[in-house]
Amino acid sequence: MFADMKRYIALLRGINISGKNKVPMAELKKGFETLVFVEVKYRRTDTFGNPLEAVNATKQKRICRAASYFCMRYGYGEQTPCRFDVVGICGNGEIAHVRNAFEYRV
Repeated sequence: MFADMKRYIALLRGINISGKNKVPMAELKKGFETLVFVEVKYRRTDTFGNPLEAVNATKQKRICRAASYFCMRYGYGEQTPCRFDVVGICGNGEIAHVRNAFEYRV
């Protein structure tokens, strides 16, 4: 998995936009023109559930709004393909990467 992740180029990390909206990580995949927004969640224990479960509908809307702002701010047109991935990291070292975890929503 880490070898696969090396094919990404990080453009920005954790940009705060008007307090609540945050672009977690925006990446442009090498050799492709797909803009990938990656939300990374970590949970030391499973007391509060799996880290992937933390990216609920409300969080997805916030990420999408932040992605829209990012695209507007940095000159990516409406035709630029993008996707939303989620990476969950557990305290025991388990890592899950879900590509296309959710669709764009407003």
